[in-house]
Amino acid sequence: MNILQELLKSQNGQVVGQLASQFGLDTKDASKALSNLIPAIAGGIRKTAKSPSGLESLIAKVEANQELRRAVDRPKVLAQPQATEAGNQILGDIFGSKEVSRTVAAQTAKSTGLDLGVLKKMLPLIAGLVMSSLDKQGKSTGGGLGDLLGGQTGQRVETKKQSGLGGLLGGLFGKKSRQSQASGGLESMLDFDGDGDIADDVLDLARKLF
Repeated sequence: MNILQELLKSQNGQVVGQLASQFGLDTKDASKALSNLIPAIAGGIRKTAKSPSGLESLIAKVEANQELRRAVDRPKVLAQPQATEAGNQILGDIFGSKEVSRTVAAQTAKSTGLDLGVLKKMLPLIAGLVMSSLDKQGKSTGGGLGDLLGGQTGQRVETKKQSGLGGLLGGLFGKKSRQSQASGGLESMLDFDGDGDIADDVLDLARKLF
């Protein structure tokens, strides 16, 4: 089960329900936001994980926020201001600037017809949910976030619990899945050069727009 599938089905749809309730959307539009924002976030995480310093910074931010780590199982924490703050810190690591985050939200609004202001507010929470899901899956493999993320680049990240996010990330985001190729969404929109790595393309687009 990939990240999108887990978030859509988590707690019998409570994640989607929480986002819908929190932002005044129906569940269909909340699911659409998830489906279109997650590929961009995944690309940013994949790029960040290639750098030892970037990987360590990302893991540290996730492990420092225990509430955010439980967001997949306790989606009501998304309503807390701390969830948005933590999500914005994660976005800072994976996108590098607020301009890129704004570009991702703007492109999603254009492709889905969803409100831009709502998408800007949802983006940090969805980033937090993705990391929460990865953290959970890392633990289920007997490791943690660090092993799970570091595994895709052969890096070994030392954390308090030898956590293992590294290897899992490679399995989830290393290559385009059949589902992502079929659904397209934001990932195909932003991968202008066809290399499968949307993070660089998001940065290039941001430079053109801002």
